[in-house]
Amino acid sequence: MSDRTPPCPSAVQHTPHPVRQFAHEAWAQQMLRTHKQTRCPGCGLWKIWVERPDAPDLPPIEYRIDHAHCGCCDGDPACACACECHRGQP
Repeated sequence: MSDRTPPCPSAVQHTPHPVRQFAHEAWAQQMLRTHKQTRCPGCGLWKIWVERPDAPDLPPIEYRIDHAHCGCCDGDPACACACECHRGQP
């Protein structure tokens, strides 16, 4: 018996999001202000975010974590991504 679920046939519809805990929390708090979640028709999970038509024009929430604006990581020095935040850093 396998505990793994098959890949979602509609995964391309899933909204990309940060995977690191604090970056994801910052991203989700921002998204909850202007978007709503819907279920994916392929896997049934709440992985699709749709902008609300009546979404208010709100300024971004100020967070005290590194990389909250790009969502690539939480400023983890081991992060090997190629985002602008890491350019020029050792």
